[in-house]
Amino acid sequence: MESFKNEFYLLILILFSMSASQSTISPNNPNIQYFGRFDRSSADRIAFDWPGVSIRAVFEGTSCRAVIEGHSCFDAFVDGVLTATIRTSRQKDGYVLA
Repeated sequence: MESFKNEFYLLILILFSMSASQSTISPNNPNIQYFGRFDRSSADRIAFDWPGVSIRAVFEGTSCRAVIEGHSCFDAFVDGVLTATIRTSRQKDGYVLA
């Protein structure tokens, strides 16, 4: 696997299809758990540039998206099951996690 040395910014977006509304959740929300080395110096983004990091969040609804900036590859698990392997680009973009 190719190694990339970039900062990655993560913002969790929760989509509540049942209410037909979209809610944006701050990356500093206490319901999001970060494991590993993260840079939390900015209030509106979480940065990481190290292997072996993971993010855990609980949500209600039928879908969940993350806005990610930086070229890399991530595995998304929902209820312990691998649901997607996400390959991101250098530009900020939204990716469906569930």
